[in-house]
Formats: sequence, structure tokens, C-alpha cells
Amino acid sequence: MTDVIALAKERRARLAAEISKLDDFMRMAELLVKYSSSKAGESVSDDEDTGDGPKPAMLRPLPGS
Repeated sequence: MTDVIALAKERRARLAAEISKLDDFMRMAELLVKYSSSKAGESVSDDEDTGDGPKPAMLRPLPGS
């Protein structure tokens, strides 16, 4: 039975690491959207809700790709 507990703890640790990576990805995506909006002159403060949802960021391809 101890093996099951050890396996569950290992799985939980892997899931926590994956969730952390997803959180980092989402944080970066939000920053990119905010940055692209402010560059386009459409800056909206964090406490102002426009009701039209998030705006997608327009990304340029990296040089050499």
C-alpha cells in the first residue's frame, strides 16, 4: 500500500510543476496582451472592465524563422 501513496505523491508533485508552468504561461500571455494593447493606444486599466473580453495579441515572427 505504501507504493500507492508514494506514486500518488510523485504524481501530485509532477502535476504541481505542470500547473506552475501553465500559470507562468498565462501570466506571460496576459502581459503580452496588455503590452500589445498599450502599444496600439488601447490601454485599459486593470480595474476598468470593458465587457468585451480579452483582446488577442498580434505577435510578429522571430527573425530567422
